[in-house]
Amino acid sequence: MAFWIAAVPALLLSTASVQAAGFAAAGLSLGGSVIKLPSGQNGILTSGGVTVGGDAEPLIYAPNVGFNAAVGLGKWGEYDAFAGLNLFASYGGSSASLTQTFSGIGTVYIPGLSLPDDGAITLGTSQGSSLLSSQAAYNVVNNPPTNNQITDAGAGSTLPNVAGQTAGQVTISNGGEAFVVGGMNTDGDGSALAYGGIADPTGSLLIITGDLDGLSISTNTTTRVLYAGGDITVGVTKLHDSETSVQAYAGPSYRYLGQWTNTDTTAASMTVNIPEVPNSPTLHPLWIQETTGTTSLSSHYFGGVAGAGMSRQVAEGTTLSIGAEASLYYLQSHLAGGGSVTTRDGQPPNSPLATVVYDPVDVMDGGLAFAVRGQASASFVVAENLTLGLTGTVDYLSKVARPYAGAAVVTAADGDVSWSSSDAGNTLISFGDMFVFTGAVSLNGHF
Repeated sequence: MAFWIAAVPALLLSTASVQAAGFAAAGLSLGGSVIKLPSGQNGILTSGGVTVGGDAEPLIYAPNVGFNAAVGLGKWGEYDAFAGLNLFASYGGSSASLTQTFSGIGTVYIPGLSLPDDGAITLGTSQGSSLLSSQAAYNVVNNPPTNNQITDAGAGSTLPNVAGQTAGQVTISNGGEAFVVGGMNTDGDGSALAYGGIADPTGSLLIITGDLDGLSISTNTTTRVLYAGGDITVGVTKLHDSETSVQAYAGPSYRYLGQWTNTDTTAASMTVNIPEVPNSPTLHPLWIQETTGTTSLSSHYFGGVAGAGMSRQVAEGTTLSIGAEASLYYLQSHLAGGGSVTTRDGQPPNSPLATVVYDPVDVMDGGLAFAVRGQASASFVVAENLTLGLTGTVDYLSKVARPYAGAAVVTAADGDVSWSSSDAGNTLISFGDMFVFTGAVSLNGHF
């Protein structure tokens, strides 16, 4: 007696087939997914020996629905051939107010939706010990910049400057609505921190490097995600023995991933609080970064999928299946949005509130991406020509767009950092990878 290969549960899993030619099947699935978007979705990127504590970036919980259909194509030699269609959509979101803490020696950099067109940041720190027990902190806020740069922030300190433990330069060519910030902390125990930031209508970037102990960043975001797609496949199946069947399939594939950060109720914002040197009267300014309206990031994946699976009938009416898929895509992403940066509560004394609003961002970027999937399912006959399926899948997608600029920050030992708007590698969209964990229940009819 022929038995069904119970790999029909939708969400782009293996296409169904049966031992005999001429069959048809269709199914509907409902379930839920947990989506782990690339790290840095809140705009905080790190390098070096940075330890991040406090609240973790939120996961996206998304209900999903899937539809699948398959039809037999007849015998291809000793194989049964079939064609299949699979469609799915998952939609969910998260709202989170997070506070993250940072420690260790490394670099934290926070780009805006875009980067400054013409500017540079160079920071140098050294963790070497000193004969002097120095404590120094210094920052400059210019709005608009009077000299368009900060040079050697440590030299302006009233305490002795320790060689090798200074902030470097922050420069900007825009003399209009813009500001720069920069500063440093040092002490005689070999601890050093430096920071520099630029904000003008073309974009913004803040870099903090060195000993990061005491640094805290608070973010408030609301994110919605739509993940959807479809496959059209052609494949073959063959009985291995009376209880086991194997199958393989391939065909064109499409994915869509939409991400929206909105400010309908509360502004999506970030507040960076740089630690002060104990017993120092100097206060470092806050760096407050906000989005305006809705920032949207839409990604289209065009490519193909190939997969294989095996099913075994473990009891009358019960079949277990496992399978794997690999896909290759060309990715095209589109980013649109706006934002602002504010600095306040710093020194020189009574530094004014300074805010710069970005020009609107509307850019595209892309490249190649690959995806892999593992799946396991169980199918139970519940009525004549009707089966119930339970399925679990793990998906990995290698290239997913992030809604913050990819800054070509160059780092070296001890927290030496440089960035320039003229460096190759600066992009307005950066990328990371994504995991999706899905569970689904399906009802499948066989005709």
